Amino acid sequence: DREALRDLAEKYFSGWQKGDGACPSSEVAPCAPGVVRREKDTEQLHICLAYPGVSQGSDNVYAMSIFSSVFGGAMSSRLFQKIREERGMAYSVYTYPSYYATVGSLAVYAGTSPENAPEVLKLIRGEADAMIASGITPEEFESTRRQLKGSYVLGMEGSSPRMNALGRRKLLFGNTQSEEEVVAKIDAVKYEDV
Repeated sequence: DREALRDLAEKYFSGWQKGDGACPSSEVAPCAPGVVRREKDTEQLHICLAYPGVSQGSDNVYAMSIFSSVFGGAMSSRLFQKIREERGMAYSVYTYPSYYATVGSLAVYAGTSPENAPEVLKLIRGEADAMIASGITPEEFESTRRQLKGSYVLGMEGSSPRMNALGRRKLLFGNTQSEEEVVAKIDAVKYEDV
């Protein structure tokens, strides 16, 4: 009912005043490497490593997504295969990028037993070093880029994910992107970028 919707919008949102549109400063203080521990009475030990990433508006967001997926973002990823499948040393292991206005991070998570934790940590760091030294293979790049495009397109089939993506983009950047524009940006990522 269009009339009822308009009446509700008027009732709850008509008193809002438009601001100047300027975003508050979001300066980021440098963060020194460190370790934070929290003891809990559980059978599982949780490891989370954070590495510097890219900010939300960066041209490197899609390259970071490909890197993360190869490193630990899927069941075929290097970390999942090496730590969970080959060695059975973790209940769960994965990476996830986080993008914010001026900064970002790439986190690695592993849930393991306390006795396996030192070896799991060693394996994660070893694979991180290998990724830094050698990068990913062209085959990993191509298959992961295709998977990223497919996941994006499938994820946008529902109205809620589509509206959330459009709203978030509009709030953060003042514009929107079509599905075709996002796919073109993923296609534009070069192997060397990752």
